[in-house]
Amino acid sequence: MPGRSRLPQSGPGVRASGAVAVAITLANALAYLSLLVVARLSSLSEFGDVVALQGLITIGNVAALGIAAVTARATAHGEASGNDPDQIAASWRRPMLAVAGATTGLALLMAPGLAWALRFSGPGGCLAAAATLAPLAVLAYVTGRLQGLQRFVRLSGYVLCAAAARALGGVIGIAWGGTATLSVVGGALGLAAVAALAWTLDRGPSPRPGPAEPEPIEPVRAWGQAAGALLGVFVLTNTDLLVARVVLSPAQADVYAAGSVLAKAAFWLPSFVAIVALPSLSDTQRRREALRRGLAVLGAISVVVIVGATVLGSLAAWLVGASDTAVARWAGLFAAIGCGYAVVQFLVYARIGRAASSGLWLLLAAACLLAGLALLVRPDLIALAALALAVSVGTAVVLLALEARSGQPSSTSSGAGHAAGANNGA
Repeated sequence: MPGRSRLPQSGPGVRASGAVAVAITLANALAYLSLLVVARLSSLSEFGDVVALQGLITIGNVAALGIAAVTARATAHGEASGNDPDQIAASWRRPMLAVAGATTGLALLMAPGLAWALRFSGPGGCLAAAATLAPLAVLAYVTGRLQGLQRFVRLSGYVLCAAAARALGGVIGIAWGGTATLSVVGGALGLAAVAALAWTLDRGPSPRPGPAEPEPIEPVRAWGQAAGALLGVFVLTNTDLLVARVVLSPAQADVYAAGSVLAKAAFWLPSFVAIVALPSLSDTQRRREALRRGLAVLGAISVVVIVGATVLGSLAAWLVGASDTAVARWAGLFAAIGCGYAVVQFLVYARIGRAASSGLWLLLAAACLLAGLALLVRPDLIALAALALAVSVGTAVVLLALEARSGQPSSTSSGAGHAAGANNGA
């Protein structure tokens, strides 16, 4: 078909993978540095509100991650099914924006109740956090489309610009007004500016009626599966930190919290692997090789991270702001927890790529197992960390076994449309 966008069949190259890796690393660094600046510019209570509001945005962002996932999967699978990937992405635009509007609207309705439950001084901060979900969702559609088309360098630019605009807006807000609400408003305005630019430049062509246009319910069902799976990952990766506050002494819980920052760094460091691999994971011809390569890259990164954290424990602890010697001594263990969860996340994206059931119940069961065993045994700090590591590795093994049993990826689930089959990704 003349004029069609063609996806590279050999998978992304080193330049594309490196661009995504650098962009995500810098984005996380900017978020961390902006919090340090906000901490300097605000009172302790206002900083606590900023952190709590950012946590609410992180939870709400699961909806945007689902939008990026299914848009990318549908776009990549459309090419593999003989359809124009640009038109596949265009046909998913309206349903995904409807999902974005619905989730943002629900968050706005919930904001006053959340403000009361979480003891904020007023609903303004929660309303600002809810409004932030709108530009995040728009960016998710655009970056999901670029991901499916394997335009990773351009995608990386938007990731970095969004992180910089959000960080700068948050700092300006707190410097100008001194309140957590204005900090979140500033970050939301920065995101909105980048989202408007991305929408203008890269939303793609207008949709045309055709055989690849999905039934209205298909994108919503696919989004629900993807968002559910990613919500499960979020719950599992935060369970040990919450349990630590219950089973450990306050002093040990604080140390565990510092160690969990190191675990989170190890978790997010290789997240680019899933982003780069998803289009190939959505193609039945390239899926097995993409899965093998992705796991190999994750394994190599994990070895470097764990060995590095073990050998340079004091430096690793200093980088995450921890001065306790226990964090330095057991830095390798906390890094291993994060690496285990990184493999879990990659395998969840692999399930999204083949439009399998979300795996939400498996992930929630793993989280319940971790919490139940910890509450029953009442471990000390290191035993709890070892338990979290065992659960992360065990969950990864179960997911890998399910992948091995699946054989060839499904081609009949909800996905890119009734002609394009069922693959949309994150």
